[in-house]
Amino acid sequence: MHKTRREVDSLSEAQVPSEAYYGAENARAVTNFSISGIPVSYLAQLVHPLAIVKKAAVLTNTGLGGISASKVTAVAGKLSGEFPSACFREAPGPPQT
Repeated sequence: MHKTRREVDSLSEAQVPSEAYYGAENARAVTNFSISGIPVSYLAQLVHPLAIVKKAAVLTNTGLGGISASKVTAVAGKLSGEFPSACFREAPGPPQT
């Protein structure tokens, strides 16, 4: 049995693998939107641009004192497996015509 931790956000709480750097939103995405079965981390060409955006957010939030040094490590490219949600998901709402 895998160890989990309890994460809480504005929607509800979710159980997240204890070693994961991601939170409740990603844990729910893995559960609710595994349409393709292909995680984002499988496609390096998607991970790199995501890492660039996340690095910009980390630099901004670090400067404002809102993020810890351990989160910076995740963005530095050492933890590309931390993108577990499916890269192809269905869109919410009715089909567009």
